[in-house]
Amino acid sequence: MSPSPFRKHQSISREIEFRLCQWVETHPLGEVYDAPFDVVLSQYDIVQPDILYISYERKSILIEANVQGAPDLVRDIQERASFRIPPSTWFFSCPGRCL
Repeated sequence: MSPSPFRKHQSISREIEFRLCQWVETHPLGEVYDAPFDVVLSQYDIVQPDILYISYERKSILIEANVQGAPDLVRDIQERASFRIPPSTWFFSCPGRCL
């Protein structure tokens, strides 16, 4: 098991999720989820981004246990220690409207 994120990481994640949830309340076009929630990109690529958004028009990728495919929006907050990890592993592509 990985150690839990630092306090600053949790504060940043909470603030981003709060603002995104506020936006979704006034623009009910989808749903916001937070970690831990698996995003299955392939049989070998399963990630848990800190925050993700799935639009209602793409809700078919949601199942009870996880997300089957790339979400509409992903936000992963990086800890300083993770900067030693190659940048190519930080993000994954998503269809259409990546921000």
